[in-house]
Amino acid sequence: DPRALRRSVGRLGRLLIALILCEEGVLAEPSLYLSLYFKQRRAQYYQHLDDVRRTGDWEAWLGFFLQGVEQTSNQAVDTARRLLALFAADRTRLRDLGRRTGSALQVFEQFTRHPILSAPQLAQKLPLSPPTVRRCLLYPSAAADAMPCVVFGGLRIIILKLIQSIIFS
Repeated sequence: DPRALRRSVGRLGRLLIALILCEEGVLAEPSLYLSLYFKQRRAQYYQHLDDVRRTGDWEAWLGFFLQGVEQTSNQAVDTARRLLALFAADRTRLRDLGRRTGSALQVFEQFTRHPILSAPQLAQKLPLSPPTVRRCLLYPSAAADAMPCVVFGGLRIIILKLIQSIIFS
């Protein structure tokens, strides 16, 4: 199907754009998701592409593209700031656990780096015993808010509340 091929080429092109920006030092890693910007402005996107094909109007296309980079970058920065603020708030709540604070914070810090982990994976990464890790995951009150558990296929997978709130809000 020629349309499917064109869509695949478009997706590949958008991916290559992010990789080129990384290669040129504009981005530290390919963290911009421009596809959503283009999808939300599909008519403009195709009009600009068609104008480049028919009349060579690269300036308008580049202007449109750079607006997408700017908006997507601003959204990424906003999301990062919200995540950092939620991390800080959750750390504060975990400090109220008394003597359990040290272990709970170690578990929490692993989640700030890897939001989806099982209890056995945590026990391998931390200098804590498997029972201690499991207790940290089951703490009521502050720890439960910071580290909710979701049962998935019999395996307890831990997902940070802050990631959930950003993704599902």
